[in-house]
Amino acid sequence: MENLKIATREDKKFLSLWEEFCTGNKMPVYFSLPWLDFCKNISRENFLKDLSFLIIRDDLPVAIVPLIMERGMYGNQFSVRNKYMLRAPAVSFNLSDKLRKKIQKQAFCYIEEIAHTENASLHMVLIDPMFIIEQKFAHNYLLEFNYLDCSILTNIIDLEAPRSFLWSNLRKSFKSLIRKEAKVCNTLIVDCKNISRELFSEFSNLYFLASGKRIYDDLEWNILCEMIKQDQGMLILAELNHEIIGGYYFNHSHGKVYYSLSANHPQYEKTYFIGHLLIWRSIEYYLSRDFKWLELGWQFYGKQLLENPTDKEINISYFKRGFGGFNFPLYRGVRFFNDEAKNEFIQKNLSI
Repeated sequence: MENLKIATREDKKFLSLWEEFCTGNKMPVYFSLPWLDFCKNISRENFLKDLSFLIIRDDLPVAIVPLIMERGMYGNQFSVRNKYMLRAPAVSFNLSDKLRKKIQKQAFCYIEEIAHTENASLHMVLIDPMFIIEQKFAHNYLLEFNYLDCSILTNIIDLEAPRSFLWSNLRKSFKSLIRKEAKVCNTLIVDCKNISRELFSEFSNLYFLASGKRIYDDLEWNILCEMIKQDQGMLILAELNHEIIGGYYFNHSHGKVYYSLSANHPQYEKTYFIGHLLIWRSIEYYLSRDFKWLELGWQFYGKQLLENPTDKEINISYFKRGFGGFNFPLYRGVRFFNDEAKNEFIQKNLSI
């Protein structure tokens, strides 16, 4: 593989090559450079380095690898905010299976090389579920590279199905709730055509009001707002008597949509269950734009490795399943680069 080369952030062509790869391979939004910047920022003072890299063949990008290093509970580690997982290396879809496997192996070997150089303890990673759908494979290939399997399920809606089918597939109670909510609340779609700082501030302020604390700072909110401007995001708001009482934020690119954030006004959330209406209107919006898939979110049923969900999180999972999607594997893994971190991780996560 003498014609395969590594390009890091220091390479002058890194940004353009990364964008070229994402566009040419119709990558999910969570591989985009703005999202990587968002991940770096939410790690705050724990962020150490962006060690993301590309693999180049004959001057063309054939793989991209998001790799953010931060200070975590296990020392230096490749993760986001100490618990969120990075996307697994992505290899160009336009190559033969044999060549793709060679490039994939080089990517994981280089991750391990970086880990030893930077004294990193572990790598937390997941395979984007849209890859599994589009490439039609049915196994967690992370295990081939000595990752500990921590897979769970996620819920996905097929947006290529007719609207009538999606409506009929809703949980029975949801249909009446959507009709009821639609009579009371107006909904406003905020996308690249009408985004403004004022509208986006309505949501960020509501998010603070609902959570009771500033989870994201101004820079992080600015990144999310800019992603809407670049048509990598959409915000839907519910309005009651000229007051915003709820909002959902989605990220998207190349036909793939992901639910990201939501907030309900604490004064109204027990009276108006506007989540049903906002998600359904979002489904209609993405249907109108011919998107293919919508990932509504991870599914929790009880304690598992890496997951000890609260009753609230289990109830939210049940709520999301009511929109008629199907549960799909979310392949995840953790690679340990030293035995001390591995033993500490396993002891902590198996004792829940």
